Amino acid sequence: FFPKLCELLKLCPTDLEHNNFVFLEEKISLMAERAIADALNGSFNTSVYSFGNYYKSRSKNASAVSKEGSSMIVRKILSSLSLKTFKNAGQTLAPSLFELIIQLKSASVSPSDILNASKNVKGILKNKITDVYEVYNAYEGYLLERGLTDQSAQLDRLPTIIDSDAKMKGANVFVVGFQGFTAQIKNAIKSLIKRASSVTFILPDGKNKFAFVGETKKAVINICKNLGVSFLESKVNGDYLNEAKYILDNLFAPKKSKKEKIKTDKIFVY
Repeated sequence: FFPKLCELLKLCPTDLEHNNFVFLEEKISLMAERAIADALNGSFNTSVYSFGNYYKSRSKNASAVSKEGSSMIVRKILSSLSLKTFKNAGQTLAPSLFELIIQLKSASVSPSDILNASKNVKGILKNKITDVYEVYNAYEGYLLERGLTDQSAQLDRLPTIIDSDAKMKGANVFVVGFQGFTAQIKNAIKSLIKRASSVTFILPDGKNKFAFVGETKKAVINICKNLGVSFLESKVNGDYLNEAKYILDNLFAPKKSKKEKIKTDKIFVY
């Protein structure tokens, strides 16, 4: 992704009157910053963010709860509720249950949706879904009573933040490397397309149908069509390290003999 990203950034204006924004997953943001700094010899009008970090940089919300804080809230709720299937799970369940809640919220699934789903099943599955509802509902109530916002609620506010960001108006935006978008990020992308001068998506694609399902590209195309925005699609050839290609070709659909080996200097044992 980075060579193409840097190539496109070099074509953008470098003065401070024009802004460039790069959005990607947080785990690769530092690599992107280094690649951009090396390619452009530094840049004062290019900012690199995950969507979550962009929100934090623009919001003055003192009631925001961190991921760790939310997990502690779930842990407290688990100790106070009488549950059917999670009662013996102990406090170690809290981080995983919080991740589940965040995934549900990112897909716009509410506690009432979970409760309705529990009515259509029986037995252990019904008990598990009911327990999820109890924890999820109590968690939302805890935040509401105290005027707190968690990670998911912050992402819900991204469209408002984008619409009010003066630097985003007329900016060049690059969305890089995503394999999929949540409902919340899709809404943010709609706002980016409306607000920015241009939005470029650099997304993974390939012949391996197990690794590249094309979900992200389809989502972008649908958003553009629904907004009545024209778009240009092009393919860029990318090179893999031999080791990466070997893993990609064999991870989901192994074809080669177990005896076949590939020499690498990329793996270390300490």
